[in-house]
Amino acid sequence: MKKTAIITLLLAACITAPAIAQTETRPFQLSLWDPVQIMDNTTAINGLRINLLYGKNADFTGLDLGLANRIDGTMTGTQLGLININNGNVIGLQFSVLNLVNGDVNAGQSSFLNYVNGNLNGGQFGYLANYVSGDATGAQAGMVNIISGNSKASQFGVVNWVSGEGTRCQAGILNYSNVSFTGAQLGAVNVTADSSGMQFGIFNATYKSKGLQIGLINSTQNLSGLQIGLINIAYNAKVPVLPIVNAAW
Repeated sequence: MKKTAIITLLLAACITAPAIAQTETRPFQLSLWDPVQIMDNTTAINGLRINLLYGKNADFTGLDLGLANRIDGTMTGTQLGLININNGNVIGLQFSVLNLVNGDVNAGQSSFLNYVNGNLNGGQFGYLANYVSGDATGAQAGMVNIISGNSKASQFGVVNWVSGEGTRCQAGILNYSNVSFTGAQLGAVNVTADSSGMQFGIFNATYKSKGLQIGLINSTQNLSGLQIGLINIAYNAKVPVLPIVNAAW
């Protein structure tokens, strides 16, 4: 009897397992407040989703409209709402007051605050702030732009910050790249450890400068290029401090 019961249970598990593993997909969703919605929140939607207050689903493809839109899997398409929350990757566009993504973003975000807990390949346009915890390629434009990984993105804002290696362009009041920056830093204060390209501002500071520094005060430990400014400091130059122009090769 015991053996028969065990075999019966195993057969039942084999038969029901595919049905459990498969995610149900529907073309339309209407939600008042999860779980008060037409389709269960584990259902994937491929088409149109309307969230009157708050809606939650698995993977989504299509057009997502509502006050608070939440996807726990991959979102492919366009989201329009007051708040967009995605716990997976986003492939498409997000427009809202607040965009929160716990995966990668491939396309673009536009809101007051954009937050990506992953990598960005595209653009972030936030009136207040843009944040990427991983690497970024594309562009950021907002009051404060922060990339915690490496950046191949141009940044335009009051404060532009890269914790890893930065490339392309930073334009703002304060531009900072922790490891290195290759390209152009244009701002009141430009700071990086290793600069390859140009710094243009009131105060430019690097450990190594390969290229051009133009500002009121230019400072570097190791210059391989040209400094033009009121005070030019290059510790490896023949004359470490000079007005107007300093150079070392």
